[in-house]
Amino acid sequence: MQVKKFEARTMKDALEMVKSQMGPEAIILSVKDNQKSFGLVGDRSIEITAAVSDETLHKKNFVESKMRNQDRAKFAQVSARQQIDVIDKVIKKHLQKDEVRGHARRYVDIEDDYTPEMAAEVRHKSEPIENQDLSKLRSEIADLKELLNRKAATHAGAQFGIAAHLNSTFEKLVQTGIRPEYAAELVLLVQKNLSSSQQYRKAAVEACLGRMFLSEIKTDQCNKQIHLFVGPTGSGKTSTLIKYAGHLVVREKKRVALLSCDTEKVGASEQMKIFSQILNVPFALIKKRSDWLRVMGLLKSYDKILVDMPGKNLRTSVDTGALLNIMPPREIQEIATHLVLSVWAKDTELREMVKRYKQVHFTDLVFTGIDECSQPGLIYQIHKEVAKPLFGFGIGPRIPEDFEYATSERVIDLILQITQPQAEENL
Repeated sequence: MQVKKFEARTMKDALEMVKSQMGPEAIILSVKDNQKSFGLVGDRSIEITAAVSDETLHKKNFVESKMRNQDRAKFAQVSARQQIDVIDKVIKKHLQKDEVRGHARRYVDIEDDYTPEMAAEVRHKSEPIENQDLSKLRSEIADLKELLNRKAATHAGAQFGIAAHLNSTFEKLVQTGIRPEYAAELVLLVQKNLSSSQQYRKAAVEACLGRMFLSEIKTDQCNKQIHLFVGPTGSGKTSTLIKYAGHLVVREKKRVALLSCDTEKVGASEQMKIFSQILNVPFALIKKRSDWLRVMGLLKSYDKILVDMPGKNLRTSVDTGALLNIMPPREIQEIATHLVLSVWAKDTELREMVKRYKQVHFTDLVFTGIDECSQPGLIYQIHKEVAKPLFGFGIGPRIPEDFEYATSERVIDLILQITQPQAEENL
């Protein structure tokens, strides 16, 4: 069995290559509409995988070898059906001669089976059957289109009504961490808003997605005086607070104070005290709810007061009650509560944490681990689900360089990978 791939600009050209090289009885195994460019001019291409038995190919080559060059050219132009008829006649004639001689051979190898009469028949058939040949070719193309449609219906986005040529965009969004239903919603809008030709252009598709992300992603740099940082253990809550404090002091020249309500984690308050000394800002420890009013009376002239809340996963009502009991009393206003989450967490874990922390009434979201994020689509997904703005990102270990306010452009860049990371320089 001979199996070979043929690539051409059009379906017709690809079929002609199959017929010419493998014969009229070749079997089409698959047809692929390539998204990649063909050749130097950048056209799209059709790729056909075909197969033919060794014996059938041998017969075709044998018959063509007996033809004169001009007859061989005529033979290549006739329809597949007529080629089969000529090949069958030559082989049949040869086998009849073998029977007369009293023996049979498996392979045809005599020199005189292709007669001048048969050559004349090929020359005769190559001209008047143009319409029949065209009709046959159209029928073959229709069959291949049906095959393509059947294959297209099996792609990942088919269940959402996504066209096959946009399936790669759908899969790319899903790979970034966006859930299939949200990714499908975006791609269907692309399919609706772009023309058929634009849908094949990567730049046009990404530009359309970018506009949609810009309209949906909301951010807030928050001008409140008091900033509470809450979140599960291991989310980077304390380090994000310290980076933000350094950013405010060094870059924005703000008067900042640090507070800690974490009396459970060993060394938590000591760590905050050390950083307050490095930044030369005041520090206070809140041990019980009644401490709030006294401490705030001393710090009311400061621009920003950053509060490190206890890191809790809120698995039990006891944990939830302990966190709520240490929150600022109602008398204190101008409070922003940032829920800090790590993009290294799984989709299900993030959604569960958001659900648990709704009792704290957080005002916005902070995501950490952006510098090594493998699924930035989770940022968009969680933001969309909770309908809360994005406040900031932790993008590395440095203080204060690796804190930045959230922007929709940054999220779009992460998801669509518009800015490629620079290669590390050799040391």
